[in-house]
Amino acid sequence: MSDPTRSAAGPARRAIVRWAWRLFRREWRQQLLTLTLLTIAVAGTVWTSTVAVNGGSKARSTLGDAKAMARIDPQDPSAVKSQLAAITARFGAYEVVPHTSTTLAGLAGAVDLRAQDPNGVYSHSTLALRSGRYPTAAGEVALTSSIADALDAHVGSQVVLVQTSWTVVGLVENPRNLDDRFALVAPSTPLPNETLIVLLGAVPQARGTPAGGASPQIDVVSLGDDNSGVIVLVIAAVTASMALVGLVAASGFLVVAQRRQRQLGLMAALGATDRQLRMPLVVTGALVGLASAAIGTVVGLLAWFITVPTVERASAHRIDRLDVPWELLALGIVLAIIAAVTAAWWPARTVARIPVMSALSQRPSPPLAVHRSAALAAIALAGGVVAIAQAKPGNTAVKPWLMIIGLLAVIAGTVLIAPSAIRLLAVPARRLPFGARLALRDLARFQARAAAALAAITLALAIAVATAVVAKASVDEQGPGNLSDRQLLVSAGTTNGPFAKTITPTDVASLDTAMTSLAQAIGAASPVPLDLAEPSATGTRVPEPVMVATPVDHGGGFQDGGPAYVATPTVLAHYGIDPSTIRPETDLLTNQSGVVLLDVSARPPPGTVTTPAQHAELSPYGDGPRALITASAMQRHGWTEVRAGWLIESSRPLTHAQVSAARRAADAAGLVVDTRDTKDRVATLGRTATIVGAVLALAILAMTLGLIRGEAAADVRTMTAVGAPRRTRRAVTATAAAALAIVGVVLASAGAYIAIVAAYRSDLSRLSSPPTGNLLLLAVGLPILAAMTGWLLAGRQPPHLARVPG
Repeated sequence: MSDPTRSAAGPARRAIVRWAWRLFRREWRQQLLTLTLLTIAVAGTVWTSTVAVNGGSKARSTLGDAKAMARIDPQDPSAVKSQLAAITARFGAYEVVPHTSTTLAGLAGAVDLRAQDPNGVYSHSTLALRSGRYPTAAGEVALTSSIADALDAHVGSQVVLVQTSWTVVGLVENPRNLDDRFALVAPSTPLPNETLIVLLGAVPQARGTPAGGASPQIDVVSLGDDNSGVIVLVIAAVTASMALVGLVAASGFLVVAQRRQRQLGLMAALGATDRQLRMPLVVTGALVGLASAAIGTVVGLLAWFITVPTVERASAHRIDRLDVPWELLALGIVLAIIAAVTAAWWPARTVARIPVMSALSQRPSPPLAVHRSAALAAIALAGGVVAIAQAKPGNTAVKPWLMIIGLLAVIAGTVLIAPSAIRLLAVPARRLPFGARLALRDLARFQARAAAALAAITLALAIAVATAVVAKASVDEQGPGNLSDRQLLVSAGTTNGPFAKTITPTDVASLDTAMTSLAQAIGAASPVPLDLAEPSATGTRVPEPVMVATPVDHGGGFQDGGPAYVATPTVLAHYGIDPSTIRPETDLLTNQSGVVLLDVSARPPPGTVTTPAQHAELSPYGDGPRALITASAMQRHGWTEVRAGWLIESSRPLTHAQVSAARRAADAAGLVVDTRDTKDRVATLGRTATIVGAVLALAILAMTLGLIRGEAAADVRTMTAVGAPRRTRRAVTATAAAALAIVGVVLASAGAYIAIVAAYRSDLSRLSSPPTGNLLLLAVGLPILAAMTGWLLAGRQPPHLARVPG
């Protein structure tokens, strides 16, 4: 005999699902708000996880698919044969790529000339043809775009490399490293002073082991993959994004549950069980979760396809648009649906337990004790810090599960502190105007919904803050670079450095005139001549310029610190240094610490090197003037000024055309031009991710204003009925939005820094320079924007003053 209760449960469940579907269709405008929020969050998850996987640096960017490499000097052909035979016996297949370094007219630094086979066993993935064809015969060459631009060459041009004329037959690149600057010639082409790079497909047991038998020892180097940075980035992106999806869904479904409170009260009065009361909201959550997951994935993938060129430029390697972590995206979609259903189930459970009379009267639930959430927040934050620290995110052996647990704990702690922050907003309310006072007290009264919205805003902002801080720390670690993007350094340099050669006194006058014309041609100020100090010649030894060095031990060892220029009046005026402020006993003006002047031709005994130095604000860039030798030091040591080059500085970043023109002019004068070689990849990627995170935060904040306006609807109707002016009605929503934005920025900054400090605990000095501009933009700009948006949205008079939406 069948159970009548069980037989009736099926039709009742189907009826409730049909009712939930009708409610979803009837409330599509309100559901659209939550759907949009979740779609944005899912799209952000798809985009960030894809960028995190593909944006990391590719391993073996120069050596392709090889697992190890060896370097052979081809001076003795018989020795080369025996070494290659030993390599074959031990490692099997190999590939030989001859390399040599050369210089280009007007271009500072070395250029790699390589005779590489485009179909090589291991190196084929490091070559890609952009136009033309690969060189196949003697006298043919293919150039990368940077070299072609420097030589103003194109397919069919004639160029001179290593004192040989070559015909350009194609433009190539290294798709694994777009900054790789090289010229490609046909395989087996003999190169002067070449070095043989042998690529191996097997990993040796140890470095420097003999390659077999009695053969000469060959230094074989393994090429390991260090993906710890990518792993940490992916873990952080996916964990934070999934938490964001859950919080956005919770904030939306809390409002939906409150809106349906009277309807659920009627169902309870008719005898519905708790499970039947929860089902309509859970079904709504499943529908919204499915729709947002599908639409968000499509939007995220479209954003990825559009931004691939930007990510390629930032990460300096080519990326296949279809190289998407599909398994990770599938997991994200499933988690997004689960998060939406869970976020709907919790408020449904809370509303289902409200007494029938309280539900019918739509009374807000009493707020939870604040001290409980604050204590739980402290415990969660402490546990998260410990877990992140133990996960060792900066180590190659990062522990993913500990990293995920730590991030979730920090996020949970930041979320749990939200109710306490909401309650604190009511403290200054008594001293504010009526509209602002009402807004802050309503936030405290509807604490559950306001705290959920604040948690979603906080996490979105925390992603932007953390991205900005990590990007700034990475940029600071790289240093400011060799020059700024507004500077040119013109010299007679060689491959050994920009000032390996000096300029003869007879050429100085004519070159000064040429550099002045060059500066005028690119719209720069007058060039700043840079002189070096040269000791007097002794015997047959050619004197070397005095340089700056750092003593590294007590045995007379030194570390090169770059050139030391003469503090001429022109250089002092360029950096705003008054000569009268220089002490008579000072030998060196510098912005570096622990450096000394080193005269290589007359090196003092170990332990006796001291240089009277004085701090001065000079160039922060590596190739700029960072150390100046005073006039009194020149006289004391008997050193002579010799011209080394010129620093040309424009008032705005130099264009590609200006740099090319400067190189041609320098080449005509027998000089070379050094420009900024730091590509700022991390900074560019950080700025891109920061912009995306900020836009996501702004979108969530703007969408949350609709939820805030819905919460204040009853108060707005009452104020309208009693004749309150429009500015008072506007002030309610504007104040609530601004208050949530301010508290969100504070909590986000605190939570982000707690997690980052735990990750960088071994080197906190990298966090000494915070991204002040980004933080000020969030701290000042977001509240103003939120207040303006709330003010504009809240001016319309409610269409029904007495009707309560049900």
